[in-house]
Amino acid sequence: MEIDDWRNQIDEFDTQLLKLLAKRFELVHKIGQFKKKHSLPIIDKQRERTVLEHKLSEAKKLKLGSKFITQLFALIIKESRSLQK
Repeated sequence: MEIDDWRNQIDEFDTQLLKLLAKRFELVHKIGQFKKKHSLPIIDKQRERTVLEHKLSEAKKLKLGSKFITQLFALIIKESRSLQK
């Protein structure tokens, strides 16, 4: 294999990641509409803690750095909150 082959694979994975994020944020938008309709708060600290704890556990099994996962999901949660407003 050549370096360009690996880079092409990375590009494909990056595209898949973006598509998955788009799908996730579609669901986030629907949740935001539900929360608005039912007068629920946008921020749910317990849910956010649960999500992060679960993702950190999964990340550990996959040998991904906990600092990276914490930062990544902090960004995802921040964007999710923004989309729900």
